[in-house]
Amino acid sequence: MYKNILIALQNLEDVRPVLSKAAALCKTDPSSSHIQVTRVVYESLADIKSKYIDQSIELKKFVLEAEEPLLEDAVRHADLATYQVETATLWNKRVWEGVIQAAAADRADLILKPRSEDKSSIYPHPPEDWNLIRHSDVPVLLTRSKAWPINPTVLAAVDVFDEKHEALNRSVLSHAHALAQQVAGNLQIVSVFPMLGVWLSEVATIKNYERLRDEMAAESQANINDLCQSLQITDYRIHTTEGMTDIVIEKLVKSTKTCVLVMGTKARTGLSGYLIGNTAEKILSRVDVDVMTVPTIAG
Repeated sequence: MYKNILIALQNLEDVRPVLSKAAALCKTDPSSSHIQVTRVVYESLADIKSKYIDQSIELKKFVLEAEEPLLEDAVRHADLATYQVETATLWNKRVWEGVIQAAAADRADLILKPRSEDKSSIYPHPPEDWNLIRHSDVPVLLTRSKAWPINPTVLAAVDVFDEKHEALNRSVLSHAHALAQQVAGNLQIVSVFPMLGVWLSEVATIKNYERLRDEMAAESQANINDLCQSLQITDYRIHTTEGMTDIVIEKLVKSTKTCVLVMGTKARTGLSGYLIGNTAEKILSRVDVDVMTVPTIAG
């Protein structure tokens, strides 16, 4: 369960909707829950030559002292007096890096961040969000301003045909289940397998297309049931189908009225860490709902 939540806030007007979702996650045990609202600030003028170091330090101090009351006022006006909410204004040139450092220092088990909007970006979603989900050691919940309804749908996306994804599948299901429990939501699970028709006509087979597709769907459901049983997850609905993962999930999010999509992401280093193409990134660019990304190492 998520009890130590770090909210990464840049625009002060986002504070009320994101705090309301943090409160929803903490409502089962507010007395033992902790919410920290962190805002990363930076002024490039402070990065000046070493001979001006005294002025640089003073400028950083001035900016932080000026910004902190603004954050405190925004949180106070959000009116969450029943919850332990702290604020912190931090200095870092890269927002995502400052957020990750704050999460580590606060021992957060979840990072909550309003989804960035940048229609001019060449990336499927803004680089700040992209870097945050790639480098975070804890789950990141990117939120929209729309409030969750009563009993929201939580959709977990898994890949049960690749043995290398078993640990990540377990992590995704565990976090999706925990999230659904904390917000009194219903858990649904989707697994997409490759389209068979593309290659089926090129090889000899005694099985017709429909039979093979149904067998793969049945195998997928059986694998998901085994995973859920091992994790003691009992109340859920399964969707299995063939197709392109990002397109299938986009349609399913709409048809099931999903409020939170939970999916895994793998951190990459070197040049591959800067290339677009990860399935999680494609999905994130397509869906207009809250998305929780779970890193491979999350427990």
